[in-house]
Amino acid sequence: MCFEVREKGRREGQVEQSGLSQSMYGRRSTSLISNAVGVARYHAKASKKRLPPRKIEAQPKFLRTANDLVNKATDPPPGWKHTRSLRGEEKRAESKIKTVKRTARPPSAEKLAFNSMKFDSESSYASPGEDGEMSSEKVYEVGSIVEIRKQGLSAIAVVLAQVYVDRRLTLICMVSSGEVWDQGPDDIVFDIPNFVTPELAERCGHTEVPADETQLHARVEVLRQLTKILKDFENARNGISSLQLDIYSIAKSPDPNKWGSITVGEVVHLMTKQPNVLTYLAAHAHLMSQPQKFLANHDYVFSRRFRVRPQAALDRIQTVTNWIREPNGPIASFVKKAREIRQTNSRLLEENVLGTPRRQPGSHSWTDDDKVILLFLIDSMRHPTSLQMDPHILGFSFICKQVMDEKEKIDDTAVQQLLTEVGVIASWQDIAELREDLGLDADGSKMKNLQEVVNRKLGTSPSKAPLGPEDFYHSDPLEAVRHDFGDMPVYTIDDPTASELDDGLSVETIPGEADVYWLHVHIADPASVIPPSHILAKHAYDRGETVYMYHMKDHMLPTGLTHHPEHGLSLGVRSPQRVLTLSAKVKTDGSLLDYKVRAGLVRNIIKTTYESVEHALGLPPTPVHFPFGDIPNPQPITTHNDFDISQFRLMKTISDSMVQKRMRNGVFNHDTWNAELFDLEIPFRVYPTLEPTIFTGSLAPKYAVTRPSERDAGAKAWVSEAMKLGCRVASRFCTEHNLPILRRYATRPIAASESDFQTILDNRTSNGYVDYSITSSRLITESIAGYSTEPREHFGNGVAEGEGYVRTTSPLRRYADLLAHWQIHAALLGRPAIFSKEWMQEFSVIQKAKERLQRRLLGVHQVQWAILYLQRWQKARDAGLLKDKQDPSPKLLARTTTSPNWYSENRQWGTECSLQTLGVKATLMGIEEATPPVKDLVEFEWFPGPPTMSNFTVSSLPIGADAWAGYLAQAKELPTSRVVLLALVNIPVLAIVLNVLWQLAVPRRKSDPPLVFHLIPFIGSAIEYGNDPLKFFLTSREKYGDVFTFILLGRRVTVALGPKGNNFVLGGKSTTFGAEEAYTHLTTPVFGKDVVYDVPNDVFMEQKKFVKFGLTTENLRAYVGMIEEEVENFLSTDPAFKIYQRNDVNEWGQFDVLESLADITILTASRTLQGREVRDNLDKSFSKLYNDLDGGFTPLNFMFPNLPLESYRKRDIAQKKMSDFYVSAIKKRKEGTGAHDHDMIASLMNQKYRSGKPLRDHEVAHIMIALLMAGQHTSSATSSWALLHMADNPEFVEALYQEQVKHFGTGNGKFRPLSYEDMRDLPLMDAAIRETLRLHPPIHSIMRYVRDDVPVPPTYAAPSKDGSFVVPKGHYVLASPLVSQMDPQTWKEPTKWDPYRWSDPDGVASQALKSYVDVDGEKIDFGFGAVSKGTESPYQPFGAGRHRCIGEQFAYLQLGTILATIVRKMELRIPTGVPDHNYHTMITLPKKPRSIHYRRRDFD
Repeated sequence: MCFEVREKGRREGQVEQSGLSQSMYGRRSTSLISNAVGVARYHAKASKKRLPPRKIEAQPKFLRTANDLVNKATDPPPGWKHTRSLRGEEKRAESKIKTVKRTARPPSAEKLAFNSMKFDSESSYASPGEDGEMSSEKVYEVGSIVEIRKQGLSAIAVVLAQVYVDRRLTLICMVSSGEVWDQGPDDIVFDIPNFVTPELAERCGHTEVPADETQLHARVEVLRQLTKILKDFENARNGISSLQLDIYSIAKSPDPNKWGSITVGEVVHLMTKQPNVLTYLAAHAHLMSQPQKFLANHDYVFSRRFRVRPQAALDRIQTVTNWIREPNGPIASFVKKAREIRQTNSRLLEENVLGTPRRQPGSHSWTDDDKVILLFLIDSMRHPTSLQMDPHILGFSFICKQVMDEKEKIDDTAVQQLLTEVGVIASWQDIAELREDLGLDADGSKMKNLQEVVNRKLGTSPSKAPLGPEDFYHSDPLEAVRHDFGDMPVYTIDDPTASELDDGLSVETIPGEADVYWLHVHIADPASVIPPSHILAKHAYDRGETVYMYHMKDHMLPTGLTHHPEHGLSLGVRSPQRVLTLSAKVKTDGSLLDYKVRAGLVRNIIKTTYESVEHALGLPPTPVHFPFGDIPNPQPITTHNDFDISQFRLMKTISDSMVQKRMRNGVFNHDTWNAELFDLEIPFRVYPTLEPTIFTGSLAPKYAVTRPSERDAGAKAWVSEAMKLGCRVASRFCTEHNLPILRRYATRPIAASESDFQTILDNRTSNGYVDYSITSSRLITESIAGYSTEPREHFGNGVAEGEGYVRTTSPLRRYADLLAHWQIHAALLGRPAIFSKEWMQEFSVIQKAKERLQRRLLGVHQVQWAILYLQRWQKARDAGLLKDKQDPSPKLLARTTTSPNWYSENRQWGTECSLQTLGVKATLMGIEEATPPVKDLVEFEWFPGPPTMSNFTVSSLPIGADAWAGYLAQAKELPTSRVVLLALVNIPVLAIVLNVLWQLAVPRRKSDPPLVFHLIPFIGSAIEYGNDPLKFFLTSREKYGDVFTFILLGRRVTVALGPKGNNFVLGGKSTTFGAEEAYTHLTTPVFGKDVVYDVPNDVFMEQKKFVKFGLTTENLRAYVGMIEEEVENFLSTDPAFKIYQRNDVNEWGQFDVLESLADITILTASRTLQGREVRDNLDKSFSKLYNDLDGGFTPLNFMFPNLPLESYRKRDIAQKKMSDFYVSAIKKRKEGTGAHDHDMIASLMNQKYRSGKPLRDHEVAHIMIALLMAGQHTSSATSSWALLHMADNPEFVEALYQEQVKHFGTGNGKFRPLSYEDMRDLPLMDAAIRETLRLHPPIHSIMRYVRDDVPVPPTYAAPSKDGSFVVPKGHYVLASPLVSQMDPQTWKEPTKWDPYRWSDPDGVASQALKSYVDVDGEKIDFGFGAVSKGTESPYQPFGAGRHRCIGEQFAYLQLGTILATIVRKMELRIPTGVPDHNYHTMITLPKKPRSIHYRRRDFD
């Protein structure tokens, strides 16, 4: 059964393709666009004044750290300029952007996918009154980069503008394709502010197509910046994935049936000690991409917390997914059985549509495999997600499709319908109750445990011991300050079914003051019994508030405590009773003249009901509409005496004066029509069961429709106004006593014009309500509600800015109110506040998220029961029953409330509307685009049909939907809807399919090298390459040969493998292959300007020659002793070698090899090459500069040289300071005031270019930085790998030690110092170093940019005998010495570390070395001295050709001296074996654990 909403007489809307190019904002937004932009700016500024964006103390520490990093990045990226000419990248960017000069393209598939879900967004806006929806209060500034994410789809975009569309704040964003999207703030998961300047973003405009050249140029520049950061972000993501860290095993619960928890920050700190913003974002994306394991928490935007799926649930997902592939597997068996059971049960359900609910055993049985499938289907209903793709969707859609008929639609209702018809759940099973994220205590087990604590501890004898977590206060903490109100009547006025009576009212006249009264609001005082540290307080914090559902109540506090006969907290259960009294001195003109806050004691509590009070005053009862003619059960009436009645009249007088004052101040609230069920009685509770069962019958509640304007009248209004006064009094008290407190606020709605606002006011009811159809058509923005620690305005309640509004009147059912009581208690006792302002701010974030979740899930509950009623009614009518029951269908009125929107899944225009007769909202489909935003459709058809998906919006009405939305046609859906996801899951699949077809079907040029097949566009083979380049290269070579192309994050990289491939790339001409374009973006920010890749190649070659002059034999000879001394000093002082320092030759110690060798390498390099100034400052300021600079030499920097991140700022600052350090040292040397050895600085200071121009000081400084950075990484990595292999081969270490004894032993167990000449005659040490460099070359891939089309020599690789490959201009070429050095076709046992292979003069190793060194062969002078070319050798540890490393000799000397010294000093072992490679750093490093065990030798 469905309700298809169509305007009578109007055909279904037809739309031409051109319709897609209409304004994305709808008709109304176009006319309001300029006004709306100003409004958005106003709100952004106001928000900054109220709570600075991104400075929310409530955020977890890791998120605050991340935000602190981005907050400092307020300037554009370094080197940013706005380029007006369109060249190169600009032209590519321009091609992505729609312009007025071209026919506008239709929306992309990605945009259509997001737009089809856009109208499902949960509104962030509130009714101005007390119970309005909470806003997220997250401000996204123009110029920010944001991630848009919904139901598994995501996009990175830049915010160009903020507008209001149909009263909702909308962000106009440009994505990386150049397309402009509009998205709501609730779709934003993270942001990086100030990515581009607001001025640049505003120049882009906010229309779909740029209006002029200025906007086009601005968009091109923004797109360039966005493209760069996207590459950087993807690189960081790939780096995290490649770590292969089993986060799930770490975070999951030990109990296979319970959920675990982990935050993004915790994951980041598992992976790195130096995280940055992109690390956090990459970790976020990594977890988001695994919804089968990690489910984003409801407050994820603030908490960054994921719930970790239980192992049992994960196993079910994997099992069912695998079974789908088995044609005759367990699913086929289940489907056959389910069809038979469904057929039988469906007939019984139809026959008993009005029958009494019954549960009886079924005749069928379930196998263990069947139960796995059923639990899988139940799981799919328990854990929907709006941010991630549902991992159940493939399984449940497949199963439902197999079981159900072809004509039945597979949507949100399918699983619930299937489980109902096979007897697993009852038709009246509450869906919200199944949702685990709401945390309902459905079976009462939690409350039972808490009640046991109450029974055990309440009223126990006082003790001097400190209070424990189960101990209540032994006496009243405020006894000494309580005010006894004596026999003053205290009236508790509530519904007759109310179980927790929090508040009572008293009115007191003031002699001598006419029209002035004291109104006392007496509040139950649980804070005088429950300490903040009590286990009940913890439960209340977790629960948040009592949850009221039609069929159950989930209490915040145990009823055994609230209704205890001696210590009960609910008013009226005992006398006298402790209260917290909020007293307001009010005048009948609505003025609040004075106030008091006291701990009170009341003795005369009179319990009554709203109906009784209204009856006593002769007032008409509150109107309630019954569209189906239901008659409510009569309520008992309490009689009252004349004094009581006089008190009620005073309450009414005070209430009326407050309402009239708000009316005079221009306050209004929305009036809507809301469905409400009552007299709902469930004869027995039901839960999903795997026992064969048949449920029949249905529940028969009563259906009513109410309006706030009618409910907020009579006695309810008096109580409501009294509570508002009490909350204002509490706020004033907290302000006076400087108490940190949580205040609720609601901003003033903004109308399109003053006349529109006046029209709204003119249409108010006597108590200030305006029909929503009137306000919705005249407001630009709704009231935005939230929590603040400052006394802000609450528009709907008439609270002015500076006064504030503190909820304190419901401490038995709201934790925030109980929290306020604890704070006020402390002030009444003259003590400091219990909770700090910072804690309150943190709690406000948690409270908002929790409240939003509960409101929306309760909306699911409410809409389910409304639709159950409508479904039951329709089925009964179709069966000829209920003919005597009132039929509302001829009287239905639909009123549109928004502008038309295009619904791509239906390919129709639709608009939100309110069905006032039924008190629900829907979406009117099949309209024309020109339908006015607000219109009454008096003639309205409903007719039965098959179930279709109705898309209810929980946040916009008192009813919401999840599975139950399937019975009202085409209304808005909850963002967790799977039906939209079913439609949209094909979007990424379509992109993959098109990419595959492009590779397989589109003809390619024969000269193009073969392209490595890949599924995902843009990403290409980045993951496989990043995880294990060697495996990727070898596997690809088997398929495609030595030459092939692969996609690396949008780049086309042509790989040339083997010695000939190395020769092709590294031996190529510099005019053809450019290293500068490949690496300058990484090296120049670190090394500095005018050196290395920041200069033409011929200048770089000269600079290499200058460095080579500094590496003379005389200098190298002196360096040996320096290096040996530094190593010995390090072993004697570093904390990692404490065992060594004890001179203990028996005990074993351990050290992290990479950390220790990194320190040793920089110490030895600074002592030798860098000069005395550097070495003397290495443990002081210079060390910090080096670390900051080193932080800019990462893969992230390689992909993205200029990001507005703190690490980049530190890099740039460190580079400047380090450069200044060297320049200062050079100047001192020139002035003769700086003492120095004959080091590299001295050598460089004397060098001149061929032109006669001397090296400038800053060039010398930058070359020194390059030597420090480049040499440190490679040497520390190589020495680490060498020691790891040595420790794994203790016999070889012993051989090395004996080699030391042979050459340096003195015969008495001592050694003479190492020397340059002797170091050249250590064949085993030499072999160990060479073998290490073969297995672990520091750089596995060497890239060059292709400057012109380059043919591949046919003798190397060719597509055919007559053809040849051509590498196109703009590609990158890649050589991999790693492949040549690990090629099983060349090397025997290539993965084995075997230094002895180098001792065979005729072996492969020796021949490879000979061809690399080529002592007798041809030498080439590339500009830095004649060197052997070496480009065709299978062994190239230091590169080849013009970019061969000039520090080769020094590196061998440094490595040999370090290793020899360590071997002399200690024995080495590694119990864990040699670790795997970490390919996700610039230099190939060993993964953790990499600790080596050592023991001091006994030669001393």
